[in-house]
Amino acid sequence: MATAFSRTLRSLAADRFRGTALALAGVAALLGMWGVWAVKARVGLYEVTENARLEIDNAVYPLQAPSAGRVIATSLVIGQEVAEGDVLVELESTPQTFELKEQQARLTTIDPNLKTLYAQAEAEEAARTQERQSSKAAIEESQLRLKELKPQIEYAQSEVRRYTQLVKEGLSSDRELDKARSDVERMQLNEKTLASGAVKLEQEQRTRDSERSVRIEKLNEEIRRLEGDRTTMKATLSRLGNEVERRKIRSPIAGRVGEAAMLRVGSVVAPGDKLAAIVPQGKLRIVAQFPPPAAFGRIRAGQTGSMRLRGFPWMEFGAVRTQVDRVADEVRDGTVRVELSVLDSPGLRAPLKHGMPGSIEIEVDQASPAVLLMRTAGQIFAGTRDRYATAEGR
Repeated sequence: MATAFSRTLRSLAADRFRGTALALAGVAALLGMWGVWAVKARVGLYEVTENARLEIDNAVYPLQAPSAGRVIATSLVIGQEVAEGDVLVELESTPQTFELKEQQARLTTIDPNLKTLYAQAEAEEAARTQERQSSKAAIEESQLRLKELKPQIEYAQSEVRRYTQLVKEGLSSDRELDKARSDVERMQLNEKTLASGAVKLEQEQRTRDSERSVRIEKLNEEIRRLEGDRTTMKATLSRLGNEVERRKIRSPIAGRVGEAAMLRVGSVVAPGDKLAAIVPQGKLRIVAQFPPPAAFGRIRAGQTGSMRLRGFPWMEFGAVRTQVDRVADEVRDGTVRVELSVLDSPGLRAPLKHGMPGSIEIEVDQASPAVLLMRTAGQIFAGTRDRYATAEGR
C-alpha cells in the first residue's frame, strides 16, 4: 500500500507541472499572436462630423422681392415644379402702369409733329436754294447787261469826241453833237440803273436768306426739342416697363420650389425679403463642415467615407457611400468646408433628397494597434505635461 501511495503522489506532481507548462505555453502563444496582430494589423482612422447635408451641385437660387409692394397674385407652392421665367409672385404696379400709358400716349403725338416739322424744314431749305439760284441768275443777267453796255458807252463817248472835233472844224452841226452827248448820258444812266439793280438784288437776297435761316433754325430747334422729348420718353417708358416687369417676380431657373414664404394676396413685402428658394435639377453631393485640425493635412481628395442620414437608422436603411472631391483651403465660421460625391450604395433604402442632414465619417489613415497605442500614450503624456505646466504657472 505504501508503494502504491508514493506512485500516486509522483503522478500528481507530474500532472501539476504539465498543466502549468501548458498554461504558460498557451499564454505565451496568445501574447505572441497579440504582438503580431498589434504590429501587423491595420486599423482605419476616421474623422467624423455631425454637420453634413445633401445638396444639389448647382446653386440654390433665392427668390427675393426686388422692391416694396403689395402682393396681388402668388403661385408659390412647396415642391412645385417651375420652368425658367414662370411668374411666381406679382406685386401691385398700378401707378407705374398708369404713368406708362400716359407716356405712351404722349409719345404717339411726337412722331406726327416731328414729321410735319421735318417737311417744313425741308421745304424752307428747298425754297432758300431756289431763291439763291434765282437771285444768282438775275444778278448774273444784270452783270452781263452791264458788260454789254460798257463798249456801247465807250463808242458813244468816242462819237461825242469826234462830233466835237467836227464842230470845231465846221464840218458838223451842234445838233449832231448834242444828240451824241444825249446818247452817252442815256447809256450812263442805264448803266447806273443796272448796277444799282444788281446791288439791290444782292441785298434783297441776303435779307431773304437771313429770314429763311431764322425760320429754319427755329424749325430745327423745335425738332431738337421734340427729339429730346422723344428720347426722354423712350427712356422713361423703358424704366417704367422695367419697373412693371420687376414686380412680376419670375423663376430665374427651372427647378423645384424648395422653400416658400407664407404669402397671401394683400400681403406687403419689403425690398430684399426672401420669398422662396428654387432648387435646380442637378446631381446630389454632400457638403460637410469639419474642424480645422481634422481637415487640414488629413482629409484629401479621393478618400472614401460613409454618411448616416439623420432620421433613417443606418442599421435599417443603410448608409451613403461617399468620396472626397474638394477640401477648402480657408477656415470659415470656425470650420472647413469639404465637398464629397455620392457613390453607388447598393444597401441604401432611404430616398436621397436635397437638404437631408446627417453625420459623415471619412477614413483618413490606417495604422497598427501598436502605433495607435503609442500615439494614445503620447497624447496622454502631452496632456499631463500641459496640465502640470499650467499648474506650475499658476
